[in-house]
Amino acid sequence: MVLLGFMLNYALRVNLTIAIVEMLYDADDNQTAVLNVTHHSNVTEHPEHIEQTRYHWDMKQKNLLLGCFFWGYVLTELPGGRLAEVIGARRVFGYSTLLASVLTLLTPGAAVAGFGWVVAVRTLLGFLLGATWPAILPMASKWIPPMDRSKFMSNMMGKSFC
Repeated sequence: MVLLGFMLNYALRVNLTIAIVEMLYDADDNQTAVLNVTHHSNVTEHPEHIEQTRYHWDMKQKNLLLGCFFWGYVLTELPGGRLAEVIGARRVFGYSTLLASVLTLLTPGAAVAGFGWVVAVRTLLGFLLGATWPAILPMASKWIPPMDRSKFMSNMMGKSFC
């Protein structure tokens, strides 16, 4: 369960990094991309009928949006570990992941509402997901037998390098 939770955690963290490529408007590549999509997918409609929501964010805004996640992430590393010790790692991990999933679903609406909203959502997402990694230590101390803890932790931390 922990491995699946951390896979979801990582997916929630990087999804915007992948999606932002198609979210931004680029006047030079836009027409070429539309023509390539229609050519390769054998669409019989004309390219002007294909509509995508794109945003006119410059490079500074793009970098701000991708980096704001880590503002919240860094700030909740220590409090997240302590909170997991006090109220329980399962609660911290579960509720943080649940709320982060809901926020991720709200991200497209926040982008439509305005750039400031999507930055706020991504920062809050960082706050929530920042508490999940430190929650694994109290979780491992209670759920993993003492002789298997070092193997478990080395596997968990080693997988984060991949």
